[in-house]
Amino acid sequence: MTGPDPVQPEDQAWLDDDAGPVVRPYALAAGTTAEAAEEFDLIAVVLASRPPAATDAALGSASARILQLCQEPLSVVDLSARMNLPVGVVRALLGQLAARDLIRRSQPGPAALPSEEIYKAVLHGLRAL
Repeated sequence: MTGPDPVQPEDQAWLDDDAGPVVRPYALAAGTTAEAAEEFDLIAVVLASRPPAATDAALGSASARILQLCQEPLSVVDLSARMNLPVGVVRALLGQLAARDLIRRSQPGPAALPSEEIYKAVLHGLRAL
């Protein structure tokens, strides 16, 4: 067995470079569907609501690792990259943690729509072509 596992320490790597991860992402997310994950935009910032605790191990290694990494604000996509897990799995795990109030998230606000003046200027420019 070679290569780092998405959530296991390097000395307990569960990755076979030829076969891929031994534990499938669906199993890491404990079968959670996308329903809970839909709340988390890729650029949403996640922060643990409390310091890591010994009881976090009962949540599973992936969830405990998320709580550890999110002691400082971290975007969902960055969290996925650091854990070496698919974004969908990370979002599902975040949904589980949010349901237990173990994390807080900050969604980015919607982008401001261009003003009417900008639309008029673009239209004027197109007509001038």
